[in-house]
Amino acid sequence: MLEIKQIGVRFAQATLVSAAVIAFTGSVTNAGFTPELQDLIKKAGAEGKLHIAWSQSSLDGAAGARKIEAGMNKMFGTNIKISFSPGRSMAAMSGKIRAEVAAGQPATSDTYLGSSPFVLPLVKRKVLVAFPYTKMLPGRITPAMVEGDGTAVRIATGFGGVTYNTKLAPSKPEKITDFLKPEWKGKISSTPYAASFDTLTAKGVWGPEKTEDYVRKLSKNIRGLVRCGEGERIATGEIIALVMDCHGREGRLWASKGAPVTQILFPEAAIKRQFYLAVPKNSARRNAAALFTVFLMTKEGQKLVLETWLLDSDLFPESNAAKRTADLEKRGAKFAEGSIAFVAAHPEINKLKRKLVKILKSAK
Repeated sequence: MLEIKQIGVRFAQATLVSAAVIAFTGSVTNAGFTPELQDLIKKAGAEGKLHIAWSQSSLDGAAGARKIEAGMNKMFGTNIKISFSPGRSMAAMSGKIRAEVAAGQPATSDTYLGSSPFVLPLVKRKVLVAFPYTKMLPGRITPAMVEGDGTAVRIATGFGGVTYNTKLAPSKPEKITDFLKPEWKGKISSTPYAASFDTLTAKGVWGPEKTEDYVRKLSKNIRGLVRCGEGERIATGEIIALVMDCHGREGRLWASKGAPVTQILFPEAAIKRQFYLAVPKNSARRNAAALFTVFLMTKEGQKLVLETWLLDSDLFPESNAAKRTADLEKRGAKFAEGSIAFVAAHPEINKLKRKLVKILKSAK
């Protein structure tokens, strides 16, 4: 009788361990679904469809949507059809969502993909739906990953740095101030929206005076302004360096194609750019949108985020982003987090950003 009881105890312990492993890895089976996730799966399955709209370069657009659809349906046993249409920029889509909710119109996209400066206005206007994400994948989705009162889930992390052509560069940059040297004059560009520089203006990072001084000096070496996403111009040598870039995706993308392009990060200007998924209140298929988010937070989902976007979340210890963070921190970096909470705590950024943009646009 004692032996039978011991076997029962060992079985119960093994079951608990298995459940913990399932929750942590995100490799769930039907038996491992929490009640909250089971309820979401049922509701999302009843909706049967999901429409998403964002840049073709984000999560690989239509091709990425097909991959995510297959992975999500396989994991959750659903048959949800995901349709994709090219959308506006993250800033423009944020404004469009606010306008649609105010007008009582259905959402253009059932879920919104954007970075913290564009998610924060949606949170403030209370136009997003909260879900109990941490209860759906306990141990995998942590409270630190969910912001905006349960409405926005951090799915990926970009790093602000410099993307440059290693073959055509006049020298290998060791510090961000190297781009102020005469040898770089006419060889670099910046962005028309002061990407990453805006974060540096925050108090406790570089601050407004130091950032403005750097941008004014840099403007003397700039040959023009380009948007993030134009990495081909760096690969072909039309532009030698983009100072500063948005998230580093272009460097990895063109390096994978064999081009002499890379992104370099500097400990003295360590910036993260956090990206979120959030469900608008006027979404016609809000449960399918939430399930889409949950899937992208599993291990399988994060692998697809990395595959389709070359980004993943720094809050997962196995992620590429976590490794990049650790490497730069060993060199003394103290990151500006770039989260929704960070942007909310630094309202001075918007005003200073407009000033930096004016300086960059006046560069000759």
